[in-house]
Amino acid sequence: MLKLTKLDHRMVAINPTLVAWLEETPDTVLCMVGGQRIIVREKVDEVIAQFVAFYERVGRAPVALHEQEAAAALHDTRSSVRPPHGEG
Repeated sequence: MLKLTKLDHRMVAINPTLVAWLEETPDTVLCMVGGQRIIVREKVDEVIAQFVAFYERVGRAPVALHEQEAAAALHDTRSSVRPPHGEG
């Protein structure tokens, strides 16, 4: 689980396997697999760091996440990370 802070300062625990993608609008929005959106105080890079730490703890490298970060940096389109279709 990822511990994040909602805008009203309440803590929320998110199952990282249910996050489809992140957006920075400038608030950080977690877009869940079921369509729900959760706005948190942490920046996208902070949430990504928590994702990486989570996957390291469970022994699964988030390779797709790193690939998406690299692609976003190359294209410099916007600050969002979307996992490949079918993952997340």
